[in-house]
Amino acid sequence: MNRIAICAMCALGALAGACADDVAGRWSYREGGDWVEVELEPDGRFRYAESFAGEQVQAHGTWKAGDGRIVLTLADGAGQRIYPYRLEGDVLSVRDEDGTTYPLRRQQSDLGGPQPPREPAAKPTTGDMRVVRYTRYRDRSEGAFTLLVPQGWTVEGGILRVDPTAAGGPAQSIEAKLQLVVKKDAAATVGIVWLPHVFYKDPQHIGPAAPQFPVGSNYMGMPVQPYMDPHTYAQKGVFEVLHPNASGAQVVKRVQLPELAKGYAAFSQKLAGVLNAYLPAALQSRYEAGAVVYDYTEGGTAYRESITVVTEHRGALAGQWTNRLTIAARAPKAEFDAWAQVLLEVACSSSIDTRWLAGEIKGQMERSKIVLRTQQEV
Repeated sequence: MNRIAICAMCALGALAGACADDVAGRWSYREGGDWVEVELEPDGRFRYAESFAGEQVQAHGTWKAGDGRIVLTLADGAGQRIYPYRLEGDVLSVRDEDGTTYPLRRQQSDLGGPQPPREPAAKPTTGDMRVVRYTRYRDRSEGAFTLLVPQGWTVEGGILRVDPTAAGGPAQSIEAKLQLVVKKDAAATVGIVWLPHVFYKDPQHIGPAAPQFPVGSNYMGMPVQPYMDPHTYAQKGVFEVLHPNASGAQVVKRVQLPELAKGYAAFSQKLAGVLNAYLPAALQSRYEAGAVVYDYTEGGTAYRESITVVTEHRGALAGQWTNRLTIAARAPKAEFDAWAQVLLEVACSSSIDTRWLAGEIKGQMERSKIVLRTQQEV
């Protein structure tokens, strides 16, 4: 598990905006008597004005955006301000230093720069983004990561370790797994779930012993299962498992996520030089990534859910494959667009503890050596 595994929902086409965000323009946030107005001009200059509790602040300087952050360089050497952001349509959600996210809406360009609002703030509707305050949650299982969670929400799960004896073999025990739920209420009417990756044995690569291991059997701790692409796994391995009682299920869209797959391939190459020396067969993994969006009814509520999957196939020599990343995010259908920014904020706010990661990689090498030695002795 790594940062890309936790944060990959940022690449989810069903929730995220365009990869190359066009944030230039005039943006406005208003709630009651408080307001923010900012103009990000195409030539790299910005002007800013705000009023909170009757106290007004103005600033100007230069700006740039990239990697999900807007960097404001204040004039007269007054320093920089860095703000994580998410852009979806005409809503620019910006998080300030105390973890509060403000949804700014795109306005008609005003060459005169930011000005106080000239009309009363509109009453929010169900589809509007509201101010959400977050707290920094630290993994309670092993201290492996932190992430931002909306105040009042619940977090369940964390790092999962599999007992090789109970699993019928060591395949699921070499790597740490992540099983995590972040939810608004007990029924998770709004929430995100990260499902643990499972190593499967492709029956095409078992060899002469294949007749002894039919689909569904156990091969050294791995379920015997033909390879599934991300969209198929989203249906068979996720949706049907999480929602066996769903009715009226329909696929809204399917998208390919090639950049996400490339990110996993690059990370895999970095680890291969270290781990391959301790594995029975050198890994030559290939990756595919995709997302599926569903509409369905469950418990009398109409939902929309987006499922992102990255699959990893370890080649004919190893004959293994896994759902390297599996994330599902849902909300009531009528509110999905409004909650999408919050779900993205949670998913993309994670930070891996580097000491934990170093220990995990070292542990994987040690566990791999034990498995290799055991197989050689057998």
